Amino acid sequence: MGTRADFYKVAAENHVEVLRYPMPIIGSMSTEVNGACYIGLDNSKPCTYAEEQARIGHELGHCLYGGFYSMATPFDIVERHEVRADHWYIRHAIPKQVLFDLLKQGRDADEIAEILDTTEEYVRRAYYYYKENPNVADEEYRREEVDYDFPPMAAKNGTESTLAIKQYTRALMPFSVGLALQSVRWPK
Repeated sequence: MGTRADFYKVAAENHVEVLRYPMPIIGSMSTEVNGACYIGLDNSKPCTYAEEQARIGHELGHCLYGGFYSMATPFDIVERHEVRADHWYIRHAIPKQVLFDLLKQGRDADEIAEILDTTEEYVRRAYYYYKENPNVADEEYRREEVDYDFPPMAAKNGTESTLAIKQYTRALMPFSVGLALQSVRWPK
């Protein structure tokens, strides 16, 4: 396979805890509690490594630029935060020059996704993002091109952070269901 962006490593380096909890409707989420950021991943159904990395990367986008919202946030602001989180992930997982080099080689979105350990949907989003933003400097966002082994799970049971994710998930669930039904949030 190609080079991997290990978003578990990025999370650990930035003191963002990744927790696993059943969240079948939303798949993943992030929150800030008392100045600490947490990412919750759904553990109720299996997903591929690429899907998991895309979810963590997107949620890291929220954590590292501070783009959180609540149930009271207007939908246009919610969408703005979601798009910014997607763009953060794209810039770190799918470098512009690498994407366009692979396209010049005649690769399709599925092949590029496999090479970069991301999803086909994010490859397409990256293409349009870079086409619409030609001045994005690739060097600013290029990740370290190193192959990593599969990361260990960072889940913890019974800790305060797990409790915070559970409480926040319960509070967010009606909001997330509404968003999913209205197709406001892109699937992760």
